[in-house]
This record gives sequence, structure tokens and C-alpha cells, in this order.
Amino acid sequence: MPDLRRIDIGEVSFEVNLETGVAELIKERGAWELKPNYLNEIFRKRKYEVGGAANLYQGDPLLIVYGTVDAKLGPQLRVAAEDLAKCGGPLFASMRHTAIPIVADIELTPAQEASHNLILLGRPEENLVSARILEKLPIEIESGKLIVGSR
Repeated sequence: MPDLRRIDIGEVSFEVNLETGVAELIKERGAWELKPNYLNEIFRKRKYEVGGAANLYQGDPLLIVYGTVDAKLGPQLRVAAEDLAKCGGPLFASMRHTAIPIVADIELTPAQEASHNLILLGRPEENLVSARILEKLPIEIESGKLIVGSR
């Protein structure tokens, strides 16, 4: 990757520090501007790679699966899935040109389940896939609390 320090657009130049390899330019009111790079702020605070949930996703396709078991809540879960499908990228801002695909729990195919990272919407009593997967996980849900092992 080249060591990029300046971006020229027409007669406008931007000096850029690309510690993270990310720069986002936007055109507002006919003028180009460099959007603040939130990643630079994060990396100034901590000098290590992000971890936890960020490390769970390694680029495999995502698929949002919403529950349909509860006739009253199902449509609300679908709306939540549609909204979530548009989120991603920096600070989970709305994606303009793409969306994560969504599917109802009753429509999920074995091939989709095997080839995608699933984002499940709905508790086990609301989502058939959540219910099926919960049986295989070393967790319990009791009185509204998630219990992992002895924690």
C-alpha cells in the first residue's frame, strides 16, 4: 500500500494522516471536505487492534434472521431487521449502496445457515433459529439475565 500523505481533488488538497488506512471525503454544498476519521481518534486512545466482537467477524457473509413465532412481535422484528440491514461501516452509519440480507426464521435454508454468519433477532420464544441454537450453546437465559458458565 502506498504511503499516501496528500489527496488532490481539482484545486483542493488534503493533508492526510493514514494511520488506519482510512480516509473519507464527502462533497457538501459543492465543496469537498475530509470527514473526521473516527478510527484515528480510537487509535490515539489505544495502540492495539480492536478485539472482542470485531474479531468475531472475519468477512464471511452476514445474514439477519428475524423471528416470526410471535404474530404480534414478528412484524416489529422484521422492521428492526430492515433497519439493522442498512447499518454498518464507520460508527454503524447507514450504508448508502448496500444492505445486509434478511430472512425470516422459517425461511432460513441449511445452505444459508452453513455459509453465513447469522445475526439473530428475537428471543428463543420468538425466533425458531435462536431456540434451536440456544440448546447447543453453553449459556442460559434466566429471569432476563444471560448466564455464561458461572457468570
